[in-house]
Amino acid sequence: MLTIDIWPRLAELGRCLPEWLPVAANQRERALVEQVPHGESGADCLNEIDFARAKRACGVLAGAAAFFVLPWAVAVIAAAPFYYVATMLPDIAVKAATAKTERAIDSELPRLAELLAVMTTAGLSPALALPRAVADCTGPLRRSLDTAMAAINLGVPRRLALAEAAGRTPSRDFMRVVELLADAERFGQPLGRPLREMAANLRDKQAAAVRAEAQKLPVKMLFPLVFMILPAFILLSAGPLIVSMVK
Repeated sequence: MLTIDIWPRLAELGRCLPEWLPVAANQRERALVEQVPHGESGADCLNEIDFARAKRACGVLAGAAAFFVLPWAVAVIAAAPFYYVATMLPDIAVKAATAKTERAIDSELPRLAELLAVMTTAGLSPALALPRAVADCTGPLRRSLDTAMAAINLGVPRRLALAEAAGRTPSRDFMRVVELLADAERFGQPLGRPLREMAANLRDKQAAAVRAEAQKLPVKMLFPLVFMILPAFILLSAGPLIVSMVK
């Protein structure tokens, strides 16, 4: 599995390759690339152009590897399929990174909503409560909100800055929280009760997801049970009997 840390290296290698080399098409490519979390190791150079270059680099590396692991006659035929399949790896990596970011943001949102509810109920305005609540967040949610707070400090309207920050993430629940804050600011509604209800709904949603995942465990356990544990049990129980009969 590709990791976000190697994107700059793959993109740099892809700059040396011709642009006419085909890659596996993905209609959601731009949206997926924009939602990849920006790391501290140079991954912030990731964009749509670099993504295509990284896909070409993966394909060329896989095609070259075919000549090292296969006989030359077979490698000549297999190089093209190796190339095309390898160009799909960045799509898989980006989807995995997007899903991981969404889970991390969704896990932090209930606490953010509860903190904002407590602070606004205590008398703080949303403009004062938001920076204090952001300071208690972690992970991708903290990075997105820090970007929004920096834009707000530069004069961007709070509703617009938060909406842009939420739009750059794959979390729909994040956008729901931002819309609630925007509606409260626009109409002057109190935030305490709506935020507490949203936090409760988010926690119920997470609990339901955990229960659904737990219900899948018996099905996932069938493969190791049938193909690994059961043959070993049969071998241990019937093996000595078969050996004694042979003797």
